[in-house]
Amino acid sequence: MEVVSYLTSRELNAVLLAGDVLVCRSGYSSIMDLAAAGKKAILIPTPGQTEQEYLADLFARKNIFLAQRQDDIDLETGLEQVIGTTGLSPGQFAPEAFKSTLLHWLNDL
Repeated sequence: MEVVSYLTSRELNAVLLAGDVLVCRSGYSSIMDLAAAGKKAILIPTPGQTEQEYLADLFARKNIFLAQRQDDIDLETGLEQVIGTTGLSPGQFAPEAFKSTLLHWLNDL
């Protein structure tokens, strides 16, 4: 395990692709990175960030990612439990996936 506070885009991409399970905040951009990479994750919402708390709880309830609170992080248990989550399939949200919806919406304008 390696803890980092900042990575360049290239470094972040390499880490996302190399890891089996990622531990990260549950912000929107982190969720999008996980979706693009198709990785499983333990989400740790930033305390007081209601959108991060909401997203972590939502994905945990749907068994997509595991969520733990910052004050109660237990990585050993988390790594055992994350095996039972589904993660998001790579390509599930590919740009072409929404083309028909967008075309329909534009035609209705």
